[in-house]
Amino acid sequence: MAVEILRRVFPVGAAVVFAAACSILPSEPPPPIRLGAAPANPAGPRYEGASVHSSGFYEFDQWPKACNLVADADIRAVFPQVTDIEKVASDTNLMLLSPLEAWEPSHTVRVGGARCAVAMALPGITFDAAEFPPRAGAEVMVEVLAAGSAGAVYRNRPEPSRDNPVVTIAGVPCVGAGGNGLVCATLYVVFEVSVTAEYTRQVDEFTAIRYLHGGETVAWARESATDELRRQREWERSVIVTELVEAIVAKL
Repeated sequence: MAVEILRRVFPVGAAVVFAAACSILPSEPPPPIRLGAAPANPAGPRYEGASVHSSGFYEFDQWPKACNLVADADIRAVFPQVTDIEKVASDTNLMLLSPLEAWEPSHTVRVGGARCAVAMALPGITFDAAEFPPRAGAEVMVEVLAAGSAGAVYRNRPEPSRDNPVVTIAGVPCVGAGGNGLVCATLYVVFEVSVTAEYTRQVDEFTAIRYLHGGETVAWARESATDELRRQREWERSVIVTELVEAIVAKL
């Protein structure tokens, strides 16, 4: 698997120490993870499309690179307390449905740089930069699932259901995916984005993560019951992942 690491370190008042989570609870818990919004003018170049392959998809080496769709400035806007970011780009095998009879109805292709894992250091959350890829307590995952003609994207768009209806974000249709993910389709690109976050320095034996949003602190427990975990994923999807989608759509 081809992998590329891109690293950015941002200066802050206190040094960030990358270490394994300590088994002794801290005398003072880390602050909640403050959440922001997608920047009004997202950074990074806009993807302008590519030559169309005989299958109806863009030439597979010209798809948008997932790591280019989420800029460091986007991450800092949504997670204002971030102190360190490391991006790991990787190739992915995709089963695609072609709109053209000249191609097989379904086809597996390998697309370079179609997946990007963004590891983040936040209050109470570190990542082990010595590992490859880094083991992170907080991570944004972006994956490009299809890119090409409107017909190709239409055949590979996310399918809604009664329990998982379409929601419109930044003018494009999206449906929920695994965990707190969203799969969204612009006219020419289908992508998925999700986020994971859990303290690596324990607040207590029960709390997995605390967020600060709109002046309110929301805490979620470790080893949650099924209903509680579902509520957490839905909350993260509507509050955090939605902002990341807006930043990505602005580049497409």
